[in-house]
Amino acid sequence: MQSPLDDAGGENNVSDTLQRSISLLINNHIYTVGSNIPPWTRLVDFIREQARLPGTKVLCREGGCGLCTVVATVPDHEKPGQEKTFSVHACQALVYACAGWRVETIEQLGTRFDSSYHPLQRALHGFYGTQCGFCSPGMIMTIYGIGFMARFGGLINLPAILQQRDIPSTLAQPSHRKPHK
Repeated sequence: MQSPLDDAGGENNVSDTLQRSISLLINNHIYTVGSNIPPWTRLVDFIREQARLPGTKVLCREGGCGLCTVVATVPDHEKPGQEKTFSVHACQALVYACAGWRVETIEQLGTRFDSSYHPLQRALHGFYGTQCGFCSPGMIMTIYGIGFMARFGGLINLPAILQQRDIPSTLAQPSHRKPHK
């Protein structure tokens, strides 16, 4: 029996003959992920290195800290023709698995460069919810994703969600200090 690899020129030439390319939308910009990107590339690395959006942080690479949280809108395979939106740890998603996704990062919500902070960002700042600020983007994107679930998935009990053990540690440990003035 002939192997498909025989037609492709053998094992060493498979990557040369097979085309791999996907597209995804990050902050309303289309990105094509081509054969120049290794298949093990994580979404967080693509966002930071290829899209050059440093607001999405990376630390544990295990999905435990929540620093890499982004909000994704994806096709709902259970309800054809519909989409679902949720927060996702970008360190846990391989970029090639994100074909057709619409991804929002903290830069989409607002930055100091465009002077249009999102109400969640203003609230976090206004109520002294930050420490050094490194984990703030992950906190904001997690809460932003919960907002989508509340809007499209029914009522959400935010205090109950914040008490769950599986939320990112950045949300479970709020600051108890006011910033120095």
